[in-house]
Amino acid sequence: MATAKEGSQEFGENARDFLEQEFHVDDGLKSFANPEEPITTVKNAQATCASANLRLHKFVSNNKVVLEAISNGDRANDLKDLDLRHDALPIQLELDPNDQDVRKEVTTVLTTQQVRRDFPKVLEADRFKHSSSFYRLKRSIVCMQRMIERKRSDKQYNWRIQEGPPTVRELEEAEKSILKSIQYKHFSAEVDDMQRLAGNEYISQDRQSAKVRNSALKRTSSLHKLDPFLDGEGILRVGGRLKNATTPYEVKYPVLIPKNDYVTNLLIRHRHVAQKHQGYGITHNGIRQAGYWVINGRTVISHAIHGCVTCRRLQGNHGTQLDDESLRTLMTEAESVVNNRPLTVCNLLESGTHINNWPLGKVVEVYPSDDDLVRKVRILVSHGGKLSHLDRPVHKLVLIVAQEDGEKENI
Repeated sequence: MATAKEGSQEFGENARDFLEQEFHVDDGLKSFANPEEPITTVKNAQATCASANLRLHKFVSNNKVVLEAISNGDRANDLKDLDLRHDALPIQLELDPNDQDVRKEVTTVLTTQQVRRDFPKVLEADRFKHSSSFYRLKRSIVCMQRMIERKRSDKQYNWRIQEGPPTVRELEEAEKSILKSIQYKHFSAEVDDMQRLAGNEYISQDRQSAKVRNSALKRTSSLHKLDPFLDGEGILRVGGRLKNATTPYEVKYPVLIPKNDYVTNLLIRHRHVAQKHQGYGITHNGIRQAGYWVINGRTVISHAIHGCVTCRRLQGNHGTQLDDESLRTLMTEAESVVNNRPLTVCNLLESGTHINNWPLGKVVEVYPSDDDLVRKVRILVSHGGKLSHLDRPVHKLVLIVAQEDGEKENI
């Protein structure tokens, strides 16, 4: 390019345009209106290249006048003998490394590789922890699916509505996506094995094919006891021998739910609220009737119900009010304990707390200093029904002193 630009003043603009615009790698192709123009252009282009110690040769033309004007050494005479129908195209000649004109040099080459990242087939189940209920989680999935449908270029088969509350069909599709995601997270090996085995669709198979499938699954998973299979939508379900039963398909073949997952807890809470906060048995039956089979369901459901705040409030122990006689009896028993073990019962002083709320403790051990003065003791206290030992300085304690006989009337 620089050679063509520098030689344009001496050899003309036609030669420059031919070298800059009509060349592709090392071949040039150009059409002319009359024979005089290509002859002049070839001579000027050769002279321009010769000024930079470059040789421009192997010319060919369909005009006899132009071809005769080019010297025999610069013609491409071997092209007329090349039969492109049978002969292979000529291969570029390799330079001889022993040639004196070949300069040896070390070149650094940077190679880049583009890694293609495919999106997973299922959703990332770890992101479900941002939802506080099973219904909220399904609504979130519906919103994402609507956004994906809005961004699609082909909207011919888009059955989703643009706005408004989620429909029943949308909630069902979102629930299927959630169930497949948590199943693939916990049962990925089983799902992959099921996809490779024959007879996944349980409705159209016999018991013999199920036995063959379970025998192959038994070597890698403990779910073979549940006779699992993949339905037509890729969801792992519990098998069995209820093929001809009149119960619904979801009840005969419930969906397998892992025991240690956040979505499992959301699902149990959702069904527990739907059963009006009933006990374990009714909640478990409601989950089974809804078409779910929780692994180790008794323990998982009992633990989830035990953490229900509403149930704990409704089933808590009610406070009892003591009458005058019971209160005097209790105070007399406490006084007898104090009199029998003086300087052992005390209150722990807590700043910012009313005196009536100071915890009661018992001195179990003292720590005398070098001067035989006790400045720290160990106290046995009870918090929530659990006993614990605390080390406290003596100025943080309020001793309960036994009263004399004459002062008992003031109790």
